[in-house]
Amino acid sequence: MKKFIMAVGLFVSLAAYSHAQTIILNPQAANLTRAPGARLESNPQNIGYWTKAGVVSWTIPTGSLPGVYTLSLNYARQATDSVKILTATNSNAIEADLPATGSWTNYQSRTLGTLIIEQGDSTVTISLSNNDRSSGNTGSYIMNLRSVTLQFQNAIAQPVPLPQPVQPTGTITLAPAQANLSRGSGARLENNPQNIGYWTKAGVVSWTIPTGFTPGVYTLSLNYARQATDSVKILTATNSNAIEADLPATGSWTNYQSRTLGTLIIEQGDSTVTIALSNNDRSTGSTSIMNLRSVTLQFQNAIAQPVPLPQPVQPTGTITLAPAQANLSQGSGARLENNPQNIGYWTKAGIVSWTLPSGFTPGVYTLSLNYARQATDSVKILTATNSNAIEADLPATGSWTNYQSRTLGTLIIEQGDSTVTIALSNNDRSTGSTSIMNLRSVTLQFQNAIAQPVPLPQPVQPTPQPQISAFSLAPAQANLSRASGALVENNPQNIGNWTRQGIVTWTVPSNVIAGNYAITANYSRAAAASEAVRIRISTNGGSFDVDLPGTTNWNTYTTRTVGALWINPNDVITVALSPNDRSNSQYLMNLRGLSFSLATTAQPSQPQLQPQPVQAQPSRPTIPSPAQPSRPAIPPPPPPRR
Repeated sequence: MKKFIMAVGLFVSLAAYSHAQTIILNPQAANLTRAPGARLESNPQNIGYWTKAGVVSWTIPTGSLPGVYTLSLNYARQATDSVKILTATNSNAIEADLPATGSWTNYQSRTLGTLIIEQGDSTVTISLSNNDRSSGNTGSYIMNLRSVTLQFQNAIAQPVPLPQPVQPTGTITLAPAQANLSRGSGARLENNPQNIGYWTKAGVVSWTIPTGFTPGVYTLSLNYARQATDSVKILTATNSNAIEADLPATGSWTNYQSRTLGTLIIEQGDSTVTIALSNNDRSTGSTSIMNLRSVTLQFQNAIAQPVPLPQPVQPTGTITLAPAQANLSQGSGARLENNPQNIGYWTKAGIVSWTLPSGFTPGVYTLSLNYARQATDSVKILTATNSNAIEADLPATGSWTNYQSRTLGTLIIEQGDSTVTIALSNNDRSTGSTSIMNLRSVTLQFQNAIAQPVPLPQPVQPTPQPQISAFSLAPAQANLSRASGALVENNPQNIGNWTRQGIVTWTVPSNVIAGNYAITANYSRAAAASEAVRIRISTNGGSFDVDLPGTTNWNTYTTRTVGALWINPNDVITVALSPNDRSNSQYLMNLRGLSFSLATTAQPSQPQLQPQPVQAQPSRPTIPSPAQPSRPAIPPPPPPRR
């Protein structure tokens, strides 16, 4: 328990005084009221009876030197637990433990930490820390405070403008005195040696990039000291991009070391470089960041500027798309590089496009990339025209300089297509690697033309039109469009390039005999015989599913009876992938034609109802009449007696 004797009496209010750059704050000079929170006591003179709400302040003597001061308390505290004391000026604060001294009369001196007093600061306040105010186990009272001593350590360094460094070798050096700082920036300029220190979590420091710098790729290095044992992440940024890198401790605040954080791109138009704590470490990381002595940006290579190349001549039906011909912008998510010329620095959002040369031949092209990729995982690349797209895996090549060529698949380029685009597939945009590739060229190799439907002459209709019992449906007679998922091809004429969504229809001639027709298909399919695709053939009145096994390659055609359907004149015959298909193939078949042969005209018979047998009525049994009982004979009366 705190001593019960409270000395109450008159006292002389003396001002705090300073000498030899030392400021001593006495109890008499404190700003107190008689209200609960803290009181002035005697024997010895001290401030006691502190409650959790107690706040005591002093006016800083006029003429005090702005600078860094160590703060010490001479106090006594009987309680057995430790509390946290908050000491603050208008500029910053110290939060420090205040252990017990054994009794209310055992005074001891304790240094709490370093406090900065700036020009314009007028008060120093002492109170219980915010956390201990609400939850600390402080007992009834906090301490008896006999004096507060502020011992000057060194002045606050004032920025001294330095001349902009000359850049003869493509190196930009950013010095502490050139930094854009303000008193509320969360970092301060210090001397011995000149550095930027006293960083808070909110500290953001920036430099103006010197005029006349060469836009390009720079390695960024810091010369710094850091005493804390944990590692924090530092975010360094221009207007164009940023580096987030670990900043380990160096052992002490005076042990300066140089560390390269990574590669920063500085473009024409960038005007500042900023350094701050990363967003995540702002909320969870250490408050002690670093003493920063210099920032060095070492030029590596220029940002390649697009150099228009002449459109390639297409004597062999090959279209070559070079990096310098690509449609890029600074926000496209990819950049042009040299040595060799390629498109690199792809982000997940990167989309690169080329304008197709005028006069190209519409047709089917194989698409190949010449690229390098260091990452160990495989990503999916989406290559597209206005008409269709390829989604293909892009494996690593071992390094960013090991270029290899890889064919991704077949792309259809039609009359009217004007661009080819390359991007990360939709799925890999959300989950895939951010390191995509260095792309040196795109090659489109012509394979064959897109067959244009050739209208067949309408058959002459003699009068009367003879009825037919056999007919064939040719590719050129099919009803399809460019968006149907199938195309008419020649050599030989067939319907090919089927996608899984492809639907093809024919109209049955009007002079066929209605009946049940056997159907045969002439087709090819580049798949193993065991990898069957299931198709559905249907008319207005019925349908069936049938498996079509592979025929080894697309040029080997076979004729196969597939089933039978009832067909009427002018019916619509539809061929499509069955909903029950088991194959994973992207393309179904090349279909050269369907043939129909009448099997029977008999309608399916209806089941006959069997007559019910007539049930004989059972005869009713004859019920015999009951026998009438015979009346016994009455004997004649005896003769009267005389």
